[in-house]
Amino acid sequence: MSTVVEAPGPGAVLARWAGRIASLLSLGLLSLFVAAEPPWPWRLSPLEGALVLCFPVATALGMVLAWWREGWGGLVTVLGVSEFSLIHLAGTGRLPGGPWFLIFSSPAVGFLASWALRGGFRRWPRWARGRRETGWSE
Repeated sequence: MSTVVEAPGPGAVLARWAGRIASLLSLGLLSLFVAAEPPWPWRLSPLEGALVLCFPVATALGMVLAWWREGWGGLVTVLGVSEFSLIHLAGTGRLPGGPWFLIFSSPAVGFLASWALRGGFRRWPRWARGRRETGWSE
């Protein structure tokens, strides 16, 4: 059984490198914020601790993971910022102010676009792809 690997198109390569460069900028700025005022665990309330785990930690881990696995890394980043917003809404009654959380998480768009352009959904197991791929009639 041979596996044929197709070369990615220019759009996929551009999306991958746009995500990588943006993630370096985002991670660099996030590390400056954390270095300037570290989130010491004993000073954080439970709500703040959950928020710190979701936004800088999960988002940064997702961006680092996306250098090797674009789909998984982009998903972890999107889930981290989404969970951050939901926890913030549940804890304070309002969404986080300003666009900065979305801007810092925006490299995930490039990683997910690269993953999709490289055929990300085609690599899913047959049972997860839906009816069209299994040959069922509609």
